Amino acid sequence: MSQGSGLKRSVVASAAVAAAVGVGLFVYTVAMRAPWFGASPVCLETWLNAAAMLWAKNWCREGPFTLWFGYFWDPASIEFPALASRGMYNSYPPGGALPVYLLYLFTGIEPSIAVVMGFALICQAVAVASLMALVFVFARKAGGGAFDAGCLACIPALICLLLPAPAYLFQMAYIHIVVLPVFALFVLLEFLRDEYGPASAPRWLVFAQGALAFYGTLCDWLFVFVLACVYLKRLACGQILRGGIRAALGRTIGFGLPPGAALGLFALILWHFQRFGSMSDRFAERSMAGTGQFLAPTTKTLFWGFHIVRGYGAAGRILILGSAAFLLIAIAYVAVRRLWRKPPPPALVSAVSLMFLLVTPCLLHVFVFRQDSAHFFHYFTAAKFSIVLAVVPFVLAPLALLAAFGGGLEQASPGYWWRRATGRADVPNMLQWSVAAPVLLALAGAYTATSARDTMKQFTVLSKHDTSRDPAFLGANTAFEEVVFTPNSLLEIGPQPMGLAHSMKRVYVANTLKDIHEKTRDIAGDYVVSYFIRLNAEPNLEPDIRRLLDAAFSRRTDGRLVLYKIRKDEFLRLCRETGAVPR
Repeated sequence: MSQGSGLKRSVVASAAVAAAVGVGLFVYTVAMRAPWFGASPVCLETWLNAAAMLWAKNWCREGPFTLWFGYFWDPASIEFPALASRGMYNSYPPGGALPVYLLYLFTGIEPSIAVVMGFALICQAVAVASLMALVFVFARKAGGGAFDAGCLACIPALICLLLPAPAYLFQMAYIHIVVLPVFALFVLLEFLRDEYGPASAPRWLVFAQGALAFYGTLCDWLFVFVLACVYLKRLACGQILRGGIRAALGRTIGFGLPPGAALGLFALILWHFQRFGSMSDRFAERSMAGTGQFLAPTTKTLFWGFHIVRGYGAAGRILILGSAAFLLIAIAYVAVRRLWRKPPPPALVSAVSLMFLLVTPCLLHVFVFRQDSAHFFHYFTAAKFSIVLAVVPFVLAPLALLAAFGGGLEQASPGYWWRRATGRADVPNMLQWSVAAPVLLALAGAYTATSARDTMKQFTVLSKHDTSRDPAFLGANTAFEEVVFTPNSLLEIGPQPMGLAHSMKRVYVANTLKDIHEKTRDIAGDYVVSYFIRLNAEPNLEPDIRRLLDAAFSRRTDGRLVLYKIRKDEFLRLCRETGAVPR
């Protein structure tokens, strides 16, 4: 067997072992989180998965084109005569709910918390796989052997699967982490594009990046910063201006078309619903524009002091900020080398490019949307830094440092010293590994072990009572023409999405006929008043409400809850008889 074929087999074996480690860790973390899968624990992040479920269900019931792909808080019901009255969420473009809707479109599987969490876990798997592949191919470029690449490729799996923030948020915050696998995969493809050479990159890669640019922009504003950094990187590397102004203009237009199309679609949605003013106000609020703190580069915020420490530990904050500082120094070093006409090593240039693409968009997003990141409820904004920690401090920065001093993984291997001692070029495969790789893996493992002790503490204790049962009963027993009321504030549903995603009906508190009439008096057309109570648990109902229930033409129950339905004419007759409305 030739040395080349032996090396190829060792590379394949190393990649397979790293993949097995990644799959094993993923299965382990899924099993650890299984009690919360499909559940709706009482915590802030439940809001996020419920919102994704609600928006996707609205699309499934009414059609996304009917709703102009809008995220509406209130499901279709007779008390909402127009879309504008249903409350629209327009802080982000509407790409996050698209996978959940497409699953329903092609399989008939309705949106649920389990489906949303399933997609969140798929996002985590794709992000981890992309980062592991990126580290593996970069380690090979940096002179590492198969063993080195396999060792280093395990680091993203440790960081992105076991640390508190990714372990929790990649299950509990789908709508705000859906962009992260797109981010990781796009950077991987950008690295491969540079390796092929921009002029000879295969078409599939170009089309894949275009599709990811469109979808990433349609999901989250973070991807706008990602694309801006990619464009700046290409500009700095001479990939845009090569061939003159006309060629540069063509490349710029080609690069901007996919994200431009996504932003154009979102602008069309905002225009249709006249939401540009609302969007402008939300941007000013989230960015703190006009307060004197816009783009203030400070780390003295709740984001850095609470969210990052909660998600990655105090050491994680140091590693993130240290990575940013190292990036600035590395960029300056590469720039000075080029000014002195001393080309830096290719591995160093690649490492700096990747660090720039991974670190800078995340920092820009935090500093531009400072209030959003520092909001007490917005722990999900810390999730993106799992991408940074997975690759930069334990892989790219150390290898960049080795390259800057004229070395690399190869120089830290027994094979290198064996070759120098013997003068032979044919180094045995068993000696082609670097001391640096297992050391870096051990350091990453030690950091992960220290921080991961708090991972499962984030998952709140599950309620013995199924919080979705009551809303689900209501959803299965009501129709568009019904307006639902209850005397019990514990049974009220909306405007928060947790119960609404299951019931697809608002439930209003009303203790008298007059309360009900106040809500229904402006409704056009025939409606049905539905009254929702716990069976044998509402002893203090008002007399006029008891008369209303006696007039019900339908009664639905599951043994715990009961839903009475009263026609409009009968309800108005009772209102007149009891004096709830003038005769």
